Amino acid sequence: MFMASPGDLEQERELVKSIIDRHNASRTHTGDRMYELVGWEATRGTARRPQDQINELIASSEFMIVLFKASWGSNPGSPFGYTSGTEEELFTGLLELGTAEQPLEDIWVGFIDDPSPASEIAALRTQLQQRHALQYESITGELDLDRKLSDRLTGWKKTAGTKTARQFDLVPQSGRNVLGAAKLRHDGESFIRLGRTDLGLEKLEAAADLGGPTEQLAYARALGRRGQLEEALAQAAAAIEVILVSSVELNSTLAGDAFGIEAGILRRQGLDVEAINRLGMILGELDGRASDAWRVRARILDQRGLAYQRLERTAAASADFVASHELRLTHGRSLEIAQSLVNLIRLETRAQDFEAADSYVETLLTTLEGTTPSDLHANAWTAIAQLRLRQGLAGEGVPYGLQALRLNEQTANTSGVAKSLLVLAECSRADGKLEEARGYSERCIEVNNSMGNAWGADKARWQLDQLPTGHD
Repeated sequence: MFMASPGDLEQERELVKSIIDRHNASRTHTGDRMYELVGWEATRGTARRPQDQINELIASSEFMIVLFKASWGSNPGSPFGYTSGTEEELFTGLLELGTAEQPLEDIWVGFIDDPSPASEIAALRTQLQQRHALQYESITGELDLDRKLSDRLTGWKKTAGTKTARQFDLVPQSGRNVLGAAKLRHDGESFIRLGRTDLGLEKLEAAADLGGPTEQLAYARALGRRGQLEEALAQAAAAIEVILVSSVELNSTLAGDAFGIEAGILRRQGLDVEAINRLGMILGELDGRASDAWRVRARILDQRGLAYQRLERTAAASADFVASHELRLTHGRSLEIAQSLVNLIRLETRAQDFEAADSYVETLLTTLEGTTPSDLHANAWTAIAQLRLRQGLAGEGVPYGLQALRLNEQTANTSGVAKSLLVLAECSRADGKLEEARGYSERCIEVNNSMGNAWGADKARWQLDQLPTGHD
């Protein structure tokens, strides 16, 4: 549980701690989960912007308490325009609440009575009243704080471990609609997953115009999936420009993600050596300096491993894929572990260690069972089809290839469509289904040409050239 408050609530912070300690002491049943209170006191000295380190605590918390009294707090030097550290913490929490993958489940906001609260506090309270954005409590004193917080702790116990992502209509003092941009981004990504790609891209474009680097990078990813690589590169460059002229540090996860996405697009344009060099420099910036950078590091290692693999530098690719897998195993996120399993299946398939590849497939399918279909699922099914092809079981690979193709078509993942068409062409040719192989090859050439991917088109054209003509 994270607690956010300006510096004038030192006494109230101590009271909150004692209320939580008393609540924990009353839990007598075996297995009862206890609350652990964290706040800015839990951070250590760092050369980074202190608020960035505090925000990382919010990202790992399940519940959040926000208290205001008289003072609004000091300016945190935020690149996103927040005017106090507590305001930044509140909006960071609201963004976490809107993200299904993050652990934060609820926020409790309290306004402690004071004869002359800061104008910013009064404005926030008015917003909450008018927009009905978030429930809050008016607190008249220590006994009232004790009673109301105790009730909230009991209520949270009943719902702990469940989360429904929620979007909020609230604007910080800067006037920048960070939550509105986040909602547009969330809606855009959801529409794309549901097959409404054009509408999803419209939402993401609007989010990029309204928001900042996070929204620009989401739009860049979506454009890249659709094969619009030049447009994707322009969006990534725009996000990087914002980062470079603001106080976002180059060793932050946001900067690492931005440069990593840009390098990934370069890789998909066939510029593997340039991508490898750039990805190595990004890893150097992140190395050991951003405590929550493991997720970004894993994605960068994936990208570099794929570039190494295409250049036939198998040992280097293996080292990156294994390092990425170990990072994800350490932090225990199953779907991210699944991404590493896909890479390892492809690696072992190329090495013809089919026993190891089959072992990874078994774990992968168990991990993905019952989860919402996504790009990861399509990528996994394509990898399994490639494995079956190399095992001499091309007919068994076709259903996996078709499943990947249908999902990629639904979400307009053009690069995914090209990959699944290629593997279907390969499997069909090996299985003796020559007309099907011809159709898949011709379509694969067309899709790759639409993306300007000459390398992919050449691979599909080679498949087409292996098929007998009508005169043979």
